[in-house]
Amino acid sequence: MVLSTGIGFVLYPLFVYMSQGTLLPLFLYELPYLDWHSVDKYFIHFAFQLQLYVLGMILEVMSGYLIVMYATYAIVRVDICLIHLRELRTMLDDASKKSDAADKAAMRKKWEQCMYDHRLATSFLNNVEDLFGMICLAQVMMRVFTVCNCMLLVVLVNWYPVYVFLGATFFELSAFFVIGHLVEQKIDELYDAITSLSWYRLSLQQQKEYGFVVFRQQRPLGLTAFDFMPLNFESYMSVLKGLYQFFVLVLQYVE
Repeated sequence: MVLSTGIGFVLYPLFVYMSQGTLLPLFLYELPYLDWHSVDKYFIHFAFQLQLYVLGMILEVMSGYLIVMYATYAIVRVDICLIHLRELRTMLDDASKKSDAADKAAMRKKWEQCMYDHRLATSFLNNVEDLFGMICLAQVMMRVFTVCNCMLLVVLVNWYPVYVFLGATFFELSAFFVIGHLVEQKIDELYDAITSLSWYRLSLQQQKEYGFVVFRQQRPLGLTAFDFMPLNFESYMSVLKGLYQFFVLVLQYVE
């Protein structure tokens, strides 16, 4: 999507030159002491602006890639914890009052593995918020602002790259909320798996540890826009509602 948008913007000056016979820079700003109205200096402007655009696209792709990969790894850690919790639940359900020492040792080992997995999963979920909360806030705010600008340009001018840019920006905006929703679903699954354990069949020390695990799980986890709003489908619907109201307002103003 980012590449297709870049191609649309790069081809637009060529489209203007072929249709109107006028030179148009990629971005409407000038380098000092270089008049882009001449052909040779125009290509200097174009090469400089194209370099900035390519660099921006690379940084945009890399920042999104880091967020997606780190969130995906956190989800995988939660899945591993869920597997071990389900195995522990099966062992507890099958346990009898006359469990031998080997069964108790296996359950103790499985419980220690579950606590380790839970601590690691929650640590990664917290790191996702700590490392990328500000980035998510900036990305969401700038994409909402860009979508509003694109909708305004769609109504006022017939500029074909805007349609491509609007689609790409809206897709990337939706991707953040989809990732946040997947993380939220995994957190809910983890909470359900923990609370469904037959904790009363654990030893007294393990029951105390279980209480700490439940207490930790009740603390807020998930991907947010720097604590301003959670990145889930409820917040996504609120954003879509605001964008729709803005678009209707623009249509009424133009009419």
